[in-house]
Amino acid sequence: LKNYIFHHSFNRDMDQRAVCAGCHRLIRDRFLLRVTDGLWHERCVRCAACGDALQNSCFLRDHKLYCKRDYADLFAVRCGRCAEAVSPAELVMRAGATVFHLRCFTCSVCSCRLQTGDRCVLREGQLLCAREDYHQCLASPTSSDTGNHKLIAYCILHIEGKWLNWGKKKKTNHLRLLT
Repeated sequence: LKNYIFHHSFNRDMDQRAVCAGCHRLIRDRFLLRVTDGLWHERCVRCAACGDALQNSCFLRDHKLYCKRDYADLFAVRCGRCAEAVSPAELVMRAGATVFHLRCFTCSVCSCRLQTGDRCVLREGQLLCAREDYHQCLASPTSSDTGNHKLIAYCILHIEGKWLNWGKKKKTNHLRLLT
């Protein structure tokens, strides 16, 4: 943030009625800070969560400033299995709207690691492999006359930056991960 400190009286292009984006009051101080498109009092550049002064960097969301730690705690995407934050650079598996670390993309019953090409279902937020001996409960007959099984979940899988649709509506009781 130090790079964004301006000497208010020397900046001729600066509006003499500069308003702080944090407190919405006029900035009459000798120095002000520019964060993204807003001008701030030095004293107003604080984390909205913990209140600490932001010295070197900050994160802006919904017109509020955050320190790195609080921004990650409040807004990080969380793994559907372990609930830990998922790094933006991390490869993930995605089932429906739920994101999983690669290490956490495992069957909720038998803990087997699910890989591309494996059959699985997403049932009530839980990943289940399609092993008949472990999960006979997956096959639940429908009320139709045919006795066929319907798809339990519809999912999207994200591998190496590619979105792949899988689990299109079929008369089956499992999903298949595509490559």
